[in-house]
Amino acid sequence: MQNEVLIALCDEEQEILKKQTEAIQILFSKENTVCHIDAFASSEELMQTLDQKMYDIVFLDIDMPKVTGFDLAEKVSNRYPSTLIIFVTSHDELVFPTFRYHPFRFIRKSFFDQEIEEAVQEAVRSISEKNRMFEIQTADGLQYVYASDILFAESDRNYLQIITRHGVLRCRDTISHKEKEWAPYGFVRPHNGFLVNQKYIYAIDTETIRLRSKKYPELPLSKRRRDQVLESYQKYLRH
Repeated sequence: MQNEVLIALCDEEQEILKKQTEAIQILFSKENTVCHIDAFASSEELMQTLDQKMYDIVFLDIDMPKVTGFDLAEKVSNRYPSTLIIFVTSHDELVFPTFRYHPFRFIRKSFFDQEIEEAVQEAVRSISEKNRMFEIQTADGLQYVYASDILFAESDRNYLQIITRHGVLRCRDTISHKEKEWAPYGFVRPHNGFLVNQKYIYAIDTETIRLRSKKYPELPLSKRRRDQVLESYQKYLRH
């Protein structure tokens, strides 16, 4: 069975937009993945569409008038944190300012043909891992939850409180056990009592981790784990 992804592609140059659309479709097909692409020649139109529609991946040109790629990336990262952001631009010097939006990739237009193939391969791998489902044995029975929907787990004596985007699950387990099980899927342990999904990390401070969550804005960070967490998070951002 083929996987399917929904993609938004935005570039105000029609010829470039057409070329990129065709190349991306071919590469996803090689990865046994059907991609549905909404191509936008207007950044304002994409901005409005994002009010109602979530994409698996968005390809954004940075240098656009009125609504820039940065404006779009900010909306995507705040509203749909699981969406992969890939910047495509001719301005190499803008790679560092893009980091605040946690982009999945940065592709140079002058090297598009060389760099897009690896980006597509890694995107397919990332989405496949994101869609991995965990089994959680609760008092109410076996529950299934996507790894990408879990913000963090908190130890509560012999139990765990698993905080998801849709509520809280409670199970009899330990942080150490879940750390071994979940570490390959982007989770890191910032404190003895917590295990956090790195996709929801907004910033790492001296003694806290700030999250992309209004309800759960931060978690404690122990001094002895800080270097390990920073190293893990830097690797996570590069993948």
